[in-house]
Amino acid sequence: MKDSSWGGEIELSILSDYYECQFCVFSIETCKSRLYGTQYPKRIYLLYEGIHYDIIVRAIAEDMPEAGDVTVFDLNDDSAYEGALYITKELNKKKQFTNTSTFSIQCMVCMEQFIGQNEVIAHSKKTGHGNFKQLK
Repeated sequence: MKDSSWGGEIELSILSDYYECQFCVFSIETCKSRLYGTQYPKRIYLLYEGIHYDIIVRAIAEDMPEAGDVTVFDLNDDSAYEGALYITKELNKKKQFTNTSTFSIQCMVCMEQFIGQNEVIAHSKKTGHGNFKQLK
């Protein structure tokens, strides 16, 4: 809920227990899925693009408000899994993911360019620069 904090696998496990719901996370880069909370009877699908997670929803109708979207699915709903996998593969084809080990980034203070987050972190610690832009 805050711009200054984020979550990952540990938080997904905690949230799974809190909401008593499975999380099925699809990596756009690898097109593989990972389950959290396998003991629960309902499932939520998430896309992971390398930095952020986004929920996958099923819209009942295009002209219906988002409040009507389906966000929690039955485990036996094979079409939900297949739909999530299809979306993942389409986004993968379009290279809609970020690999933080290999992405190109530029410091917008000194204009130096880097490959991967480790180089960016080292530069930031050395210079105090904190304004970076991902290069295509």
